[in-house]
Amino acid sequence: NMEVFLCGRRMKALYMALKSGKVAGAGLDVVECEEILANEDLYLTKTECVNQECLERTLINHKMLELPNVVITPHIAFSSIEAVERILNTTISNIKDYLG
Repeated sequence: NMEVFLCGRRMKALYMALKSGKVAGAGLDVVECEEILANEDLYLTKTECVNQECLERTLINHKMLELPNVVITPHIAFSSIEAVERILNTTISNIKDYLG
């Protein structure tokens, strides 16, 4: 048994490793060019995404979504009750520290 935590921008390498069986599965909260997955028409209007690299990343995202051993969650972890409470507590603490 082995657990691996990947952080970075190597989705193509991860995809190939998943397809070959070198990596058993992946759970992802963030993918490159993720805004295009939500609205694929964006690539027509966003100049930074009208290039081969971003289109390739979008294709890889689609291929990842098709794999049975991949889970991609919406990028919304920041909006959980616990996260919002933590953000509010930190903000209040920072304001109190600033005001003395």
